[in-house]
Amino acid sequence: MIRERAVVQELTAPDRALVQVKRTEACAGCAARGMCHALGGQSKDVVVEVLNDKTNVKPGDIVEISIPSSSFLKSMSVIYMIPVMALMAGLFIGIYIAKNFCHIDPSIGGLLGSVIGVSIAFAFARWYDRKAHNKPEYWPKITRVIENNNESASSTISRDFPE
Repeated sequence: MIRERAVVQELTAPDRALVQVKRTEACAGCAARGMCHALGGQSKDVVVEVLNDKTNVKPGDIVEISIPSSSFLKSMSVIYMIPVMALMAGLFIGIYIAKNFCHIDPSIGGLLGSVIGVSIAFAFARWYDRKAHNKPEYWPKITRVIENNNESASSTISRDFPE
């Protein structure tokens, strides 16, 4: 189970909340940290929508969010491993077809095969994302409230994380 601390920003639905997650030391060792930096700019915080089955959560509360490791690993394999494997498979299939059937330069066949393979992988990733979006096991979830905020919601949006 992957766990992080977050501050509740707002409740978007009865079972959903937007939380602000501070990037931690775990981010430093993550191979995908560049993607978060590219998508999130210079900020050290990321806003994430999570499932909220806790009835007493309100904006400003410090909560623990988690996602099952198996769901996280499946998602990461779809994002990273499958496109690389499709690239390699497309390359070798393209070279084979170019040599044996089309009688064109194998480099061009490999390039075309790679492009087709990666295109298929990204189409699969898009399909998988839509399928996973509807399954609760792929959503981060608020697992517990660490600290309740007793102030009004309007004054808690800019609340900092405890060190």
